[in-house]
Amino acid sequence: MAAMAGRPWPVLLLAFLLSSCLCCESILIEGHSASVRTGLKSSHSVVLKRANHTVAQKLRASRLQAFSSVDALSSVVHKTAYYGNIHIGHPEQTATVVFDTGSGNLMVPSTLCDDAACLRHKRFDASKSSSAVNMQSDGSKAAANDQRDQLTVTFGTGEITGVFLKDDVCIGNLCANMNFIGASHETPEPFGSFDFDGVLGLALSGMTQGPHFSIMDRLEAAGNLKHP
Repeated sequence: MAAMAGRPWPVLLLAFLLSSCLCCESILIEGHSASVRTGLKSSHSVVLKRANHTVAQKLRASRLQAFSSVDALSSVVHKTAYYGNIHIGHPEQTATVVFDTGSGNLMVPSTLCDDAACLRHKRFDASKSSSAVNMQSDGSKAAANDQRDQLTVTFGTGEITGVFLKDDVCIGNLCANMNFIGASHETPEPFGSFDFDGVLGLALSGMTQGPHFSIMDRLEAAGNLKHP
């Protein structure tokens, strides 16, 4: 805190805003590069656009530009991350996730991923959950022989590619049936260095892949939130 003393309040606010967003994501459904990595095929290639995505990008760029002007004042930025265990499927499979207010989807490594970043973490095995359902990007069920849609989420220094799944997800004794992303590819940086397995996005539903991806919305729909 001593290093921050005497700073004008806009600089302090800017540093807080930058450190509070762990996963500012851009999303693209793609097939060919992901197919090489996983052996799966994609039925189509669709760029997903959100109404607030361009605005968010411009805002983030302006924050970075402003922050670079005060970078000479301090080369140290402290970030705090909160993470804990969630349980997926029946029987339960445990994953440690970071609780992220800067993204909206649940993303965990799956057994489709053989990258080093996935192998050092717990991987969700959909075949061992009696309640797991393979899904497509439009929310429909994927049949056994269907080509699978895949999603690539690009973070600041890496990316995750994954397939769509649906299963029961529990935080403590609060459970909801929801869609999420099972990673089939993760870049070594930064994911290989993380202590947690995946990311649980807590942002509003406008930042999710679809209406059934928001854990807060799904908990509310199931009547499991006392005060939605």
